[in-house]
Amino acid sequence: PFETSGAQLVHQDMEPFKNHDRVLGLAEVMNFPGVVMEDPEVLAKMSVFQNRIIDGHAPGLSGQWLCAYIAAGIGSDHECTSLEEAKEKLNMGMHLMIREGSAAKNLDALLPVVNEYSSTHCSFVTDDMDPRDITEYGHINRIVRKAVAKGLDPVRAIQMASINTANYFRLHGLGAVAPGYKADFVILDDLENFGIHRVYKSGRLVAEDGKLVTDVPVGSSEGVLSSVNVDWDKVKNLSVAADGESINIIQAMPGEIITKRVYEKAPIADGKVITDTDRDILKMAVIERHKGTGSYSVGFIRGFGLRKGAIGCTVAHDAHNIIVVGTNDADMMTAAKHLAELEGGMIAVTNDKVVADLPLPIAGLMSDRPINEVVDGLTKVVDSAHEMGCQLEGPFATLSFMALTPIPELKLTDQGLFDSVNFKFVSLFEDY
Repeated sequence: PFETSGAQLVHQDMEPFKNHDRVLGLAEVMNFPGVVMEDPEVLAKMSVFQNRIIDGHAPGLSGQWLCAYIAAGIGSDHECTSLEEAKEKLNMGMHLMIREGSAAKNLDALLPVVNEYSSTHCSFVTDDMDPRDITEYGHINRIVRKAVAKGLDPVRAIQMASINTANYFRLHGLGAVAPGYKADFVILDDLENFGIHRVYKSGRLVAEDGKLVTDVPVGSSEGVLSSVNVDWDKVKNLSVAADGESINIIQAMPGEIITKRVYEKAPIADGKVITDTDRDILKMAVIERHKGTGSYSVGFIRGFGLRKGAIGCTVAHDAHNIIVVGTNDADMMTAAKHLAELEGGMIAVTNDKVVADLPLPIAGLMSDRPINEVVDGLTKVVDSAHEMGCQLEGPFATLSFMALTPIPELKLTDQGLFDSVNFKFVSLFEDY
């Protein structure tokens, strides 16, 4: 209810899928306040998948609230950012998913929790990795390689990347090389670099030395194109009238998807709150792009470090509206409107000129082009953002999480500035 999305998925919509052979259970119950406060719709969704796998998403949840969350039937969590949080959730019986992705990097903090007693209850996840990182570094194999380099036993690391995950998700016959298991396996060069020499699927060689040796069926994107619809008559400008001397600022954190709340003196000119690149106070806007409602909001963010221009994208978890960050209103509007013309994507704009873009025409989230073309486009927008002064390693990966309301502390949706600790909207000028 805190953002305008393209659709709602209620428990009745889930009923037809609960016994589908490709449905394992219910993924990421993000509304953890709804669980512990017994929200009827949240509990109804969980009841549909009673006795099935129910995944968690509970950043910072602890004590009796964590007990209630687990007692409701939730078995895992991938949002731990500290060793203490990971220990508590493991002690409570949760399956710990250690995350290392493009935006959130938690392996260093959490790896010490893994030992001979806990390792069977731990797995590796990415959540999320962009195509550039995957092609350059790998996926789960990258995490295995990094964990081993930090001292984890190679066999234990492989266990966390294979059989542990299969066991947790009740994928019987997967995750090991043994009688009765499907012959899905890889041939590695060694147990240090984990270079993948061959890949077998169901006993058949499907890839060798980084190249496919079999055909892969390609699906259809029909029905998910033309998904960017904005009422620009209602989204005319991004100015913010000064209704106080200080403002709430979203503090983006390098290597994290959590944010911090900063409350400090606002940069004001001509009765408007403006950006201040010297203090790294940039403007951020989220514009509804599914139904053409004209709903949008503007806030302020720190941590991107842009010295000029604006960047934006239509990948903005979980409603995936247009999200832009910039040093000035004109470049931000140019970025937003060009994203609509692209039918979604990622963009960098300077001096009212598009300097790089990556079209994502499938639902504004995915490309229909070969991965090498996607990586090339992503590299250009990321490099452009860095040339504009952005200090983040993965600016678009971080930007995509700045509207995700279940992640503390402050986020921005098309409906306003959201306090993700107390689950309520707050004023841009409100001290609390």
